[in-house]
Amino acid sequence: MEFLVCLNSIEDALCLVQKLEQYECNADARVEDNVIDAKSLMGLVALGIGKPLQVMIHNKVDENIRMEIMQCFVDGREQLCL
Repeated sequence: MEFLVCLNSIEDALCLVQKLEQYECNADARVEDNVIDAKSLMGLVALGIGKPLQVMIHNKVDENIRMEIMQCFVDGREQLCL
């Protein structure tokens, strides 16, 4: 499962990590050619706040994970980067 998000704050990044930690899954985040463990707050911040971020979940998980992750954001939808 893959989807795009934009982390506009450290709080967004923390929420993403916390949601992913609720699942037994392997997840990566990619910006351009840089790929990190999406469960790493430090890694997400290092990729850069405000950049389009591709989240890739490698294990078969409940389809609701995407909806739960989108709850991290104010309007519950994928955000445009500022």
